[in-house]
Amino acid sequence: MSTERNIDDLLKEDEARLKAKRKRLSTFGKALEDARAASVKAADTAAEILDAGDLTRADIAKVFALSKGERSTLIPAAQRRAASASAAQSPVQSAHAEDQPNY
Repeated sequence: MSTERNIDDLLKEDEARLKAKRKRLSTFGKALEDARAASVKAADTAAEILDAGDLTRADIAKVFALSKGERSTLIPAAQRRAASASAAQSPVQSAHAEDQPNY
């Protein structure tokens, strides 16, 4: 009987550990979702600031003391922004743009 009691105790300990692990993973998942949503919102707002001409990319980085990683995530370089804007251009607009001479 002692062996069965030890096994039951071990199983209860494992269940408790798994429950705590599940709780930690769930909490992390929720926090990650919140962080991703906040990152998208911050990037959209940064794009609005840049598009409106309120601040330059460098000014945003200085004013908000952004790390290098934050800068690349929240305020992409002008080339990336231009590429995404041209990708959003309709095929008709693109076709007409090719007909226009590039002076």
